[in-house]
Amino acid sequence: DRDGDGMQERRSFRETVLNANGSVTTTTTGKGANDAVYARSVVTVSDDRLTTTRADDLDGDGTTELTSTEMRTVAANGVVTDTAETTAENGALINRTVTVTSADRRTVTQSTDLDGNGTNDQVTVTTVANSGQTTSTTTYRSSGGAIEGSFTRTVSGDGLVTTTAHDTNGDGRTDLSSTDRTLLLASGEVSRSVTYTNERNQIVGQEQSTVSDDGNRSTVRLDLNGDQVFEFRTDTTRTFAANGDVVVRQATKDATDDTISDIVTTTSGNGLRSTVVTDFSGDGNADRNLTLTRAADGSWVETNTLYYPGSRVTETTTRSQSADGRTLTTTRDLNGDGKTD
Repeated sequence: DRDGDGMQERRSFRETVLNANGSVTTTTTGKGANDAVYARSVVTVSDDRLTTTRADDLDGDGTTELTSTEMRTVAANGVVTDTAETTAENGALINRTVTVTSADRRTVTQSTDLDGNGTNDQVTVTTVANSGQTTSTTTYRSSGGAIEGSFTRTVSGDGLVTTTAHDTNGDGRTDLSSTDRTLLLASGEVSRSVTYTNERNQIVGQEQSTVSDDGNRSTVRLDLNGDQVFEFRTDTTRTFAANGDVVVRQATKDATDDTISDIVTTTSGNGLRSTVVTDFSGDGNADRNLTLTRAADGSWVETNTLYYPGSRVTETTTRSQSADGRTLTTTRDLNGDGKTD
């Protein structure tokens, strides 16, 4: 009952049948207020649970518009092949994904035909080495089968080093690569660095970050062009007040250490009130104050105040919602005079 008028606009019926051959068929039928069928799906699971077929009548006209099939086969040598495909009303293939897993589970090959033309548009091969290192390579192909690009991702056995390589045009050369390293320091801090290089192995960008052992302090530095100058640094701190309030401050500075933005978020100890004060320009004055207060009955009030430079109010928007969620009220003071416009 979507509008609470006592009338059921939509109803759903489910029927499950155990067939003589051991398979199970579940039929779900959706009906409207006039008892007319608006959709129906029929799911059949084989007796060995290796094949599942779903037939969808999307508009309730009695015709199956989409048929989805998931099938698993296990070869004598232990290789597992999973095939998932979708066909249209006329039986034409819409898409197909075939996943082959080796007997030792260390190699997985997934081939995907996204448009049902019989050609695999992307093939992903994932291998796990004895060291635990995982390498995943995805190759993208055109409708004619020509290689259009590839992406390789390698993760070390301990998960602390990740490298990627992008071939963006299918010429076999790496156009962009990245190395992501995480260090676990003796102090408990976590240090992470990400370096991006081009096809000539020149650094084109960097990101460095540190997080304190208690997670209450973090710093992120960005070098946007690889010139070894970090154009932006964001320091985030989290403090706990005696009254239970949690204060998170996020200050961003440029390469000359000038503040360019400052965001302070305060959340009450009971979580019912939060305030976000934003200084967009780093001049030390608030440009926006957003306050959200929730009541125990589920109602809430949100006040969004914008300021001119110098802390003079330029506009205030207040939104409130009733406890039952059925009434949403918005008021706006368009010129900061304290009156509702």
